[in-house]
Amino acid sequence: MIDTLRRNLSRIGDGNFAPSPPVAAFCDGKKRYGVLTLHRPSNVDTREALTPVGGGLSEVARLLPILFPVHPRTRARIASFGLPGNGIAMIDPVGYLDMLYAVKGAAIVLTDSGGLQEETTAWGCTASPLGRTRSVR
Repeated sequence: MIDTLRRNLSRIGDGNFAPSPPVAAFCDGKKRYGVLTLHRPSNVDTREALTPVGGGLSEVARLLPILFPVHPRTRARIASFGLPGNGIAMIDPVGYLDMLYAVKGAAIVLTDSGGLQEETTAWGCTASPLGRTRSVR
């Protein structure tokens, strides 16, 4: 996984990669931002689990806008529970290179993805109560 990460980091940095329009618009280099992934059933499948997570994320989003490529199951749960997403830009899922592009420029990454945790750790991240973080600016 880390070999794939390193190989693809060079692809997004070589000047030939163009991020998708929603990622490019959010990650325009003019502001600090965070990236969020959230999909594990234990975090999203019940109102009792998702509500406090959503509350914590809203607190973070008051300080820093968050890009959230939303997993379809998570989007359905958010819609059915009627949870607000203030300060969180929810977009459709993105491909691997788009995600790397977004994460590479992020001030913080919040995730329940084991794979993304490993990748951000390989980038030299530090632990945070909300997930893995990476200071780049």
